[in-house]
Amino acid sequence: MKNKIYEVTYWDGPSPKNISKGFWHKLKLKITNEALNTLCEGAPFISTMGLDNKEIILMSSNITRIKEI
Repeated sequence: MKNKIYEVTYWDGPSPKNISKGFWHKLKLKITNEALNTLCEGAPFISTMGLDNKEIILMSSNITRIKEI
């Protein structure tokens, strides 16, 4: 499977409604089409790779934006 590089806006905290207890991150990640399909189908987590080829697992509900770069 081929990876494309995406910029992912991700909330790291209990709830985006309570901004004082968390942080927004913009991550550049390698994501496969299979992982994107899994996300669209409502999976609670997706597995991606950082640009350093280390696995990163993200909670789907905390992803607010994905943009191909």
